[in-house]
Amino acid sequence: NLFEFELKLLYGYNYQIKAMPSGIEAMTLCKSKTIILSSETYEGLHDGDGRARFTVAHELGHVIVHAPYLCQSTSCKQYSTGVRLNRSSLAPYEDPEVQANVFAARFLMPTNQVKIMLKAGANEYEIAATFGVSVEAARYRIQKLK
Repeated sequence: NLFEFELKLLYGYNYQIKAMPSGIEAMTLCKSKTIILSSETYEGLHDGDGRARFTVAHELGHVIVHAPYLCQSTSCKQYSTGVRLNRSSLAPYEDPEVQANVFAARFLMPTNQVKIMLKAGANEYEIAATFGVSVEAARYRIQKLK
């Protein structure tokens, strides 16, 4: 609901569903204030697919954390297919893709709740099921908490 109904109201962004090149699930176009999802990602989002949920949260991370300044960067170029950022010179903590992944993980799997579950002996499968994310995302979150 946040994505479809609140995105425009809260952040001024629209979304579109489009055919995307192979391997691209979504992208954020900051100049046109649009998040584009592949049809597979959009359908997965409605089906509760954990990977699709993480992908959308990742794009929300770009909107919330990066959009105000990302396209102003001299190392960033806007293309019709999105933004290309020269990431080779960035440390991991400066990389917007890493930051968007961290945002998505924390947004979908809040720290306190994950820590409580881990203390109680939960594994990555139980965390994935509880928060509606992929097992891969749950592993990423657990790894970053250690």
